[in-house]
Amino acid sequence: MTQHFNSERPPVAELDDAHAARIAQEWWGIRGDVTTLPSYSDRNFKVDAGDDGCFVLRVANRMERAEWLQLENDAMERVIAIGLSGIAHASKHGRTIETVQDSLDNDHLARMTTFVPGKMLGSRAGADESGWDTETTKDIGRALARVDRALEGLAEPSASRRVRWDLMEASWIIGVSAPGIGPERQRLIQRAQLQFLADAKRVEEELPNTWIHGDGHPGNLLIGPEPGPARVSGVI
Repeated sequence: MTQHFNSERPPVAELDDAHAARIAQEWWGIRGDVTTLPSYSDRNFKVDAGDDGCFVLRVANRMERAEWLQLENDAMERVIAIGLSGIAHASKHGRTIETVQDSLDNDHLARMTTFVPGKMLGSRAGADESGWDTETTKDIGRALARVDRALEGLAEPSASRRVRWDLMEASWIIGVSAPGIGPERQRLIQRAQLQFLADAKRVEEELPNTWIHGDGHPGNLLIGPEPGPARVSGVI
């Protein structure tokens, strides 16, 4: 197995809502009601400042680097133009990325972004087997296509980053066992994985190479409150 990736989630910040509220006020001068939001590998907090707006304090895990977060900021600047993202707001010191401390005094990079209203697509029941109707499925495709077009020409960061969801970096999965799968089935799975990697390598130079969202699942897509078929209102 090629040990490019750790299958464990990276260490996240130890924060409660009260601590997040102090960070928002100290670094961004924003005072409001704070509630925890779901996240895969970071800590996100909604900061409702009433008439002053609604924001998300995003505290990165300890493996993140400033170059990668700046790339996300640059991507958001492009996607906000099509109405599907918020932006990163400057702190009181004029920076969009700050270093803050969690309750264990560990350093974490943090940003304050615009809160995009909506609810996760995964919470919407629909008519077909995928959990939503045909019109919603079409709108998902249109939204992700618009995002990918908006990301065209986005500059490469100075620091390279390997992402487990990148199909060209899928070798990390070789040899990872799934619970309840016996040795014979595991061998069949590994054979298929190796064949995929060989096929992907063979066509890698022939395929277009550009930025895409690449993770448009129901937990990363927001839908608006309008009646009828769900429409994508934001992309996380």
